[in-house]
Amino acid sequence: MHFQRVGDASDRADLSPSNGNQLCLTTEWKEDILLNDPDIIRQRLRRPVEADLKAIEVELNRATYHFVHQALVALKNVDIVNILPCYRTQWMQDLEEKASQGQLAPRSARWATASDGVKQMLFDRAAARSANGKLLCSLGGNLYALLRGQMNSSEAAGDTTAVLSTFLENMLHKAAALKQLAWIVDLHAHHNPRVKVLEFGTSPGECVESAMQYLTKYGADVASPWLSKYTVTGRSSDGMAAERVSAFAPLVHYQSLDLEQDITLQGLELGSYEIFITPLLSYEAKDLRAALENSRRVLKDGGKLIIIERLRETLDATLILGILSQRWNSSIPMARWEQILCETGFSEIDLEVPECSDEEEQCFSVIVTTAAAASKNSTQSGFNSNISVVCSEKPPPKEWTGSLITALSCSTDAAVALEQLHEIDPQEKVIVFVTEMLTPFIRRMNEKDFTAVKTIFFKAEGIVWVTR
Repeated sequence: MHFQRVGDASDRADLSPSNGNQLCLTTEWKEDILLNDPDIIRQRLRRPVEADLKAIEVELNRATYHFVHQALVALKNVDIVNILPCYRTQWMQDLEEKASQGQLAPRSARWATASDGVKQMLFDRAAARSANGKLLCSLGGNLYALLRGQMNSSEAAGDTTAVLSTFLENMLHKAAALKQLAWIVDLHAHHNPRVKVLEFGTSPGECVESAMQYLTKYGADVASPWLSKYTVTGRSSDGMAAERVSAFAPLVHYQSLDLEQDITLQGLELGSYEIFITPLLSYEAKDLRAALENSRRVLKDGGKLIIIERLRETLDATLILGILSQRWNSSIPMARWEQILCETGFSEIDLEVPECSDEEEQCFSVIVTTAAAASKNSTQSGFNSNISVVCSEKPPPKEWTGSLITALSCSTDAAVALEQLHEIDPQEKVIVFVTEMLTPFIRRMNEKDFTAVKTIFFKAEGIVWVTR
């Protein structure tokens, strides 16, 4: 291997990011995210929850309880059944019940006896410490009037659309997830330099600053070796998003996109992006399947979909979003996410990383999945046979056969079953023969075995014979 210097070298003491345009060549070593075990990447991203965030959430939980308790006391003589369903009054009643039983926090059964002065100090402190707290106090202080229809959310907190967008972007714990997403994007871009990145989300451009800090090593004025194009998208023209991307022009630009509509009519080229990032897609998309199918259409085969999704709802977020939005729903379990992804053209979940290591505090998780290759997609759309994984009386380990069945189901969209050699009806089925995974089979076949194998070869639609 031979190296020859051309222009400035990267070890020059006076060569800083500010004058990086003098740099001709530099070498940077990083983990290969595709070759490393996901557990290693997950371990690298593990962070304890910040002490301040834990303290803020404790205060927000108590403040949320007080607002709910005050409203329910005032509603004693009002028919709660007639309250708008989006305000989730049953959840409010359940919250008060849990507090009275001491389930929300130590001594939460005594919260109801707090004086007005103590409560007001709590509200003031919560409003000053976080965006969640400020909005909670604006809405919570008017909760009774909102429930009775005497006031709407715009009167209580301002322009609902803008307030909701700001809240979703600045939710407690979300900043940590954004940093994790940016780090993962950087590793994928390092593996595949000159990538094209597409971003879509509830607040267009909220990921761009974090991601570009990694992707533009020497600043936005220098063409990064890890990036050729970054497209920020949203449902309509967005002044804030345009302002955000202008700082990184010409690498980043903004265009409108409705991810649930035909994207071929919206100026995006199919199969042209290597990375698609989207925070809170399950909230933004009314039709999640349509959004995921279109996400797959804009990605190249093997491209990466990187999502930030909720693991749990904090009490304050439940109350705020119950007032501001009727589209907020419960978080989707990871097993369900994996199923939906497999059904919409993606692999199983490649990597899933919660935003902090404390399980009780986890609110968000970063999910990474791969756009299945075109050949797999065509198999999914045209695979009409069921699949049987066939074993003898002594099958391979359950964990191994279970993972095989899951992989076959995801890659073909067919019904997959585990069956015994002497009990299977192979008619119109594809047979995956795994009997030889443990011990040799052919040289030990008896007459009954031979008859069963012969029947499979005569009647099956196809056969895959797996051996050691």
